[in-house]
Amino acid sequence: MNLLEKLTYNIGRTAGSYRKGLSDVFHTSGTRPSALDPTIWGDSVFWGEGVGTGKVRTKEDMLREFTSWVYICASLNAESVGAARLRLYTAKSEKGKKIKLFPTRSIDKAQMKWLEQNTGLDFYLKKAQEVEEVDDHPFLDLMKQINPFMNGREFRELTSLFLDLTGDAYWYIIRDGLQVPRELWVIPSPYIQPIPGKDLRDFVKGYLYKRGGIELTLKIEDVAHLRYPNPKNEFIGFSCVQGVADAVYVNKEMYVFEEALFKNKARVGGVLESTELIGTEEMKRLKEDWQQKYEGSSKGGKTAVLPPGMKFSKDTMTPTELSFPEGKKITREEIAVALDIPIGKLVSTDVNRANADSADYTHAKSGVMPRLKKQEEKLNERILSLFDTNIFCAFDNVVPEDREQLLKENTEYVNAGILSRDEVRADLGKEPKDADELLVDNRLIPISMLGAVPPEEQAEEVAELVRQKIRERLG
Repeated sequence: MNLLEKLTYNIGRTAGSYRKGLSDVFHTSGTRPSALDPTIWGDSVFWGEGVGTGKVRTKEDMLREFTSWVYICASLNAESVGAARLRLYTAKSEKGKKIKLFPTRSIDKAQMKWLEQNTGLDFYLKKAQEVEEVDDHPFLDLMKQINPFMNGREFRELTSLFLDLTGDAYWYIIRDGLQVPRELWVIPSPYIQPIPGKDLRDFVKGYLYKRGGIELTLKIEDVAHLRYPNPKNEFIGFSCVQGVADAVYVNKEMYVFEEALFKNKARVGGVLESTELIGTEEMKRLKEDWQQKYEGSSKGGKTAVLPPGMKFSKDTMTPTELSFPEGKKITREEIAVALDIPIGKLVSTDVNRANADSADYTHAKSGVMPRLKKQEEKLNERILSLFDTNIFCAFDNVVPEDREQLLKENTEYVNAGILSRDEVRADLGKEPKDADELLVDNRLIPISMLGAVPPEEQAEEVAELVRQKIRERLG
């Protein structure tokens, strides 16, 4: 056996051992996950009070937490995601060579710059010689009317809500005779589960939908699964609400406690003391009469009239109860942070225009854009690929510009001769004003050049020198 044969043999033996090892791992009884094994898609027991009681909370239970601050924060995200504008683009490998099946229009520099900054679009842009926006296309019609009962905005909002609350969102794809998507439906994530396959090549072989007496097995090609990363389970997502389960539980219990205070005490809280010896029946009657007249939120603030021989001693709040409002504030902030909501969007006191703008900027950048990118990439991956490989979609930039910083930068660029005024106007989407000549600050003129050449030649030489210095500085 020569060297080449030995090398080939060893490579084949190593590869075969590797494949056999994978097969052993995924096919040995007791190690391969079963399609009916609830531990595959079941949630962690560490969910709120489940830690203490041993209860296992499900994704259906997570939907029940869509109240209070969870509702406020998740709704803010969903409304912002739903309001974003989705555009369709076509990427041409050669300018003017592709036959236009649908009307298109050119895009401006700012729009192209935004697309180039989107790393999720590298696959479509790396070979493109020209990018145009598509004005009319069946995909745009689908995004306008997702199905007979839901429009595009509602579709994006519901997807965002399921992701934030349960960590998963599922789209069911209905196709026409040409296998082109005709309708999309959002499947409630608590009632659908991935069915694990037998090995890595068949990681997920379908989806099981089960609700009440209905049980359906859906083909993998008919379902698009969006999920948040889950280090505990590769088949399902891990939600924002699930990540702060304890805070959500504590927040709910705080409201239960407050409700009990209103119901049981209102403004009256203390001890009735008798200066005389009274019997059990008389004490019971006095207590019931007191509760009927003074306890309850609707009777708060009433003036109590004590029976003869009775004295009222008002109780005081303990140190733990005094810290209760601060605890509610901390819990609120923990829930808001988990759902990417700046606290400035939740409080109404001491919020000036600058702080409000800062909160909007942070929310759009850290909360809304990542959620839009997740839906955008799944649309390109699973929906648009069924229409045409040369088209892709992208949401507009929803992050508000820092206008003060933009003005400062543009002013410096114009003064330094890096950009002309018309170039800045073009970036801002405005018409040119015939101001292409670069502005040059005379303080940049070397002292040795003063008076060395005639004024008309001096101006051109200085401008060229400035441009050269700028090019060197920019590399």
